[in-house]
Amino acid sequence: MRFFKLLGVDLRQGTMRNIPFIIATLLLPFLLCVDLTLRLYSLELYPSQDSVTAADYFVYIYGGMKEYIPDASNPFCFPVVWIIVFMTPMLCLSIYPLKDLHSFGIQIIYRAQSRRVWWISKCAWNICSSLLYHGWIILVSALFCVSLGIPLKNTVNPELLQYSLQLNSEQVPICPIQLTPLTLCVPVIISISLNLLQLALALHGKMNFSQLAIAAILLISAYCLSPFLVGNYAMIGRLTPFGSNGIEPAIGMVFGIGISTVSIIYGVVRFSYYDVLNGE
Repeated sequence: MRFFKLLGVDLRQGTMRNIPFIIATLLLPFLLCVDLTLRLYSLELYPSQDSVTAADYFVYIYGGMKEYIPDASNPFCFPVVWIIVFMTPMLCLSIYPLKDLHSFGIQIIYRAQSRRVWWISKCAWNICSSLLYHGWIILVSALFCVSLGIPLKNTVNPELLQYSLQLNSEQVPICPIQLTPLTLCVPVIISISLNLLQLALALHGKMNFSQLAIAAILLISAYCLSPFLVGNYAMIGRLTPFGSNGIEPAIGMVFGIGISTVSIIYGVVRFSYYDVLNGE
């Protein structure tokens, strides 16, 4: 009962009254959909045609980039849309837990007589907020497509895939690719795991350090294709069958759940001797 009361407070204070998070969640998917639609017109792939589907919008938002091969003639182009999508919830949600801890959190911990309940409530709040964020992106993208008469199909247009992932002509698939629910879910799971990892690292009292650590993970993942760099699983363009050396989405699901579990357990241990008054 104490856990659910704390979770309810966290959802009200940390999510529903989190103005930057609400604004970003409401506006970002709409702006991204408008951006892609304008690009479609410039490519003469008009959204009203059956050649464009909702899956193309999802790939544009969560696609990331193709495998980067360092070469003097191949400059590294950072996936701006992708990094905005994944850094936004982390930045918007990272302030509330420590702010709460150093204000009303101390009283709540004293009344609940359990640091573990406080920490697990913050983890559950983080997961719920992340799901709300990504769920809203997917919902708005789908409704945007419906409003333009774009079919809600999982077939990805090869020409648009080439544009979204900046593929070379020889890398473009001959036949349309199907976007499976698993492939779409994996980036969401990875986002949740990275947000929980950032929350756990923030217990060391260095908010900027935890944010920079997650940003570094995403940057290195974009630069290097490796099944051991978790950020790769957050890019649909790096997953099988979209990438030429694609990694398996199921492995990414395991990585995401594993990182989330370790982050929660680490936080329980770390917070058990965390100096609440001095933040150390």
